[in-house]
Amino acid sequence: MHAQSHWMNLAESRVDPYDGDRVRLLSLRIENKAAHADFGSELEAYGGGSANVCCIWPQIVRTAAQFPFIEDVNISIEGRTEDILKP
Repeated sequence: MHAQSHWMNLAESRVDPYDGDRVRLLSLRIENKAAHADFGSELEAYGGGSANVCCIWPQIVRTAAQFPFIEDVNISIEGRTEDILKP
């Protein structure tokens, strides 16, 4: 009963959990068993500091690594690989 009332409250809410900028995947290429994922600048517009950074990086890596032919994952933001996803 409690879970049902909670769900109804969420359904009746006017708050969109997806409100705001979405993170864009600008390109994804596979070369020599490595996935190269280039994201839009929205990936850096996170809150939560180091705790959030510690979650974002592994999520991307684990998503790509679920494919058995991927052995390495490289992440970039609008072509930049240096100094990205820092708290």
